[in-house]
Amino acid sequence: MTDPSPTQRRIVSGARNAARILAFGGLLAVAVVLTRLLAGGQSLQVATVSVPVDRMWLVFTALTVAHVFTARFLAAHIEDYLDRMPSPKRAGWVFDEITTEGNVFVHGLISRAVSRRRLSFVHRMSRHDPSAWVARGAGVLLWP
Repeated sequence: MTDPSPTQRRIVSGARNAARILAFGGLLAVAVVLTRLLAGGQSLQVATVSVPVDRMWLVFTALTVAHVFTARFLAAHIEDYLDRMPSPKRAGWVFDEITTEGNVFVHGLISRAVSRRRLSFVHRMSRHDPSAWVARGAGVLLWP
């Protein structure tokens, strides 16, 4: 394959950024739970910033906004890319590049691609998709 196009690089970079936000949020959630359970702590110190545990919802809200912002631009780049109907080999390279990342939220991801004619916003995750189990586990961990 030739060098990736700018759109392909934007998609891969956007997916990496979204995955980093999720990974940071996941690690932060584990740190909050451990701080609360094991240390009985009332605040969490990250670098030079100390945040009270009962105010961590503000941090998670900011991370959610950042994730939505990143995901919307990523989705726009993907739509633009698909509208040009790339060859399956080039499109496969983008998917492979993203899913071979070390980040647990995308590593081993199984495609949920459906026909573009089908108007649905729900795309079920496979039980065989390791990233689906990580996402479900994160959801259970963050459940109030």
